[in-house]
Amino acid sequence: MLDLADVLRADALQRVWEQSERMELIDMTAMRAVIDRSHGRRGLKLLLPLLDFNVAVEAQVKSPLETRFRDLLRSEGLPLPAPNVVVEGFEVDGHWPGTKMIVEIDSWTFHRSRRSFLEDRRRTLTLQVVGYEVIRVTDDLMTRTPQLIVAGVVPRLAGTPLEARRMGRRRR
Repeated sequence: MLDLADVLRADALQRVWEQSERMELIDMTAMRAVIDRSHGRRGLKLLLPLLDFNVAVEAQVKSPLETRFRDLLRSEGLPLPAPNVVVEGFEVDGHWPGTKMIVEIDSWTFHRSRRSFLEDRRRTLTLQVVGYEVIRVTDDLMTRTPQLIVAGVVPRLAGTPLEARRMGRRRR
């Protein structure tokens, strides 16, 4: 898998990983041992996020834009939010457990009606009132300025156990 990570694009490596999981070919203990002794390998940046990849969790993702957002975080080695979970009585697109961070993915397809627009604003304000920070991500941001999204997420994870885990991985 590490050899493949050195030569494949992230999306292709993810498909190989998923197929290997379905066929029960991945030995996580052996995989972590290989990673621990493979400092400096180019493929580590793509392989490390897959260690946390969970097919059951990914099945909860509801839209292609949510998938693109998760792929962006993976490519940056950032922790992934739990998808489509209930927080304070609202279903949110993503929440990083143990933090007060929520992400809402806004596509024109699902958010073009007046009712949807107003409900989104009510949910965001309600969550902010009780202490959550809501990051709104649009298709336009994902397409034109994905690094702006990354720049918005990283400081908010700084100092959390999730960020410490990410930083530990990057040093390997």
